[in-house]
Amino acid sequence: MLADEIKAGESVNIEFKVEVPKRSEKYIKSVIAFANTAGGKIIIGVDDESHEIVGVDKDEVFKIMDSITNAISDMCYSKRKLADHGIIIYIDLCNDRAQIMPFLP
Repeated sequence: MLADEIKAGESVNIEFKVEVPKRSEKYIKSVIAFANTAGGKIIIGVDDESHEIVGVDKDEVFKIMDSITNAISDMCYSKRKLADHGIIIYIDLCNDRAQIMPFLP
């Protein structure tokens, strides 16, 4: 399912980021918007122009997840899911919670 969402591109409830912006304000706006509407997904490690999975550094996955979790800690919990290809980080915002996880499509 995630691979199909990536191929379809960004939409009102799916946003791609090549990497986590240095300033959390750059993605917190999307987190807040998704949390205040029907929900949404932020997928980190995917180019928003080409829909190419560029991935994130596998040695940095948990550090990145921790930084995201810290930025939105009052409304999220992290979940780990690993597979066997390039890792992307997947943020799923729904209702009053968020899931942040590494994902391998």
